[in-house]
Amino acid sequence: MKYRIVFLMALLGNFINVHSRTFYVDARSGNDTYTGLSPNNAWKTLKQVNSFTFQPGDSILFKSSQEWFGMLYPKGSGTEKKPIVISKYGGPEKPKIHGKTVTISGIEGFQTVFLYNQQHWVIRDLEITNMPEATIRDFDDNGPVKRRGIYIVASDIGEIKGITIHNNYIHHVYGDDSKDFRGSGGILIAALGEEKPSFFNGVRITNNRIYMVNRSGICTSSFWQRRHSYPGTWMNEMGEHCPSRNIVIRGNTLESIGGDGIVPQVASNILMEYNTVNGAASRSEAHNAALWAWNSDSVLIQYNEVFNTKTIRDGMAFDCDSYSIGHTYQYNYTHDNDGGFLLLFGYSYVNPGAENIGHIIRNNLSVNDKNILIQMHGSGHTGSRRYHNLFYNQNDLLYPIKVEGNPHDISIYQNIFLLGYPKEWDGVNAIVDFDFRNNFIPAKMAIYQESNNTTAPTIGDVNRIFDYASGDDAKQPITLSFIQQLWEKILRESEMVNVSMNR
Repeated sequence: MKYRIVFLMALLGNFINVHSRTFYVDARSGNDTYTGLSPNNAWKTLKQVNSFTFQPGDSILFKSSQEWFGMLYPKGSGTEKKPIVISKYGGPEKPKIHGKTVTISGIEGFQTVFLYNQQHWVIRDLEITNMPEATIRDFDDNGPVKRRGIYIVASDIGEIKGITIHNNYIHHVYGDDSKDFRGSGGILIAALGEEKPSFFNGVRITNNRIYMVNRSGICTSSFWQRRHSYPGTWMNEMGEHCPSRNIVIRGNTLESIGGDGIVPQVASNILMEYNTVNGAASRSEAHNAALWAWNSDSVLIQYNEVFNTKTIRDGMAFDCDSYSIGHTYQYNYTHDNDGGFLLLFGYSYVNPGAENIGHIIRNNLSVNDKNILIQMHGSGHTGSRRYHNLFYNQNDLLYPIKVEGNPHDISIYQNIFLLGYPKEWDGVNAIVDFDFRNNFIPAKMAIYQESNNTTAPTIGDVNRIFDYASGDDAKQPITLSFIQQLWEKILRESEMVNVSMNR
């Protein structure tokens, strides 16, 4: 009899796992004493959802247009073929979840949607805020405490797989000015702990809208970040390097971000494409950039539009930062960023030789970015190649290139510098093994004498280096309208290629 009961229990367990369940949550007509398994028997509160452990393949659906106040923290994990899904039902409008002052033991700060050591989850189609007393208002400063919209944590567990965050509207997260794995922001993916190296494998953050959040818009970060031992640096207090991997950040729109826009850290094999970042660094008192990576390898950043970054404490559209290998920035459009186009940072606090190796910057359009177009800071930056970029700029007193330190093995060739009122090419003589050739520079601004092409560039030159035929008269001067048309053409053709490849 005993063995028969065990056998029946095993069969029941298999039945539950095979037959996925859908749970409904209705803030107006629901009741936590109901089963939750149909719209007419929906649960009511976040408390009930948070008390339940979900199984692979389950779905948690919140009713469209309704509101909840508090933290959403459901339990359980899915599998690769049967993730657990959080989404909506009953209409096109997103359900709203307003974070309140609820905290979890060991996790400082307040989060609206929270997962802890859970894998194979899909979070989609939600509207998420995190404001004091859930009062939605714009702000021009930093909050007093840590706040997050979506916070996904792996701590002392090893590998966490399969996190997808898609088509959410995350706004009005009034966080403080702290960043990284214990900071504030819209979407934070953090590897914590101090005993077992932990990391994420397979993170997809796609088609989200993020507005008015502090400090970071989208950030992946980790306690497990120490590549080398450098005497006297903070990194020696961190765990041994254990990067997250296979991260896709695609099609997101970010606006009015307190600090960094999109910044994956301590990761490898990263794709960031088709994102729009407008107004990064709008409120932070620290150094920030719009779209960049740190302590990460094999990063591809393409088809992004970045503009209106609000600071010159860095303040560039892009930053190739320290402890990184093999980033490629291509087919991006940047304009009107206060700090400039690109920072290459081969320096980390007291260690001027922090490695930053082998980056490619090509086929980008920079229009009226301010202050410094390309800045190289520190002596650990080596082996970068910058070619086929177009810099169109009418700002006064702009540094085309500014160098601090002694970077090595730098190539800048076949770029177009169409600048109105540039300053000198500051510090370029400090570069060891500098290859600067065949750049298109109008004769009136040919300050750097090693350039061997000082003829005024034309549309024909752009067509040639970008390998695009615009149909315009090749001898016509480059205009803003032509650059915008070129960007739109690049996007159209790239999307056609992607559709063809995905069939």
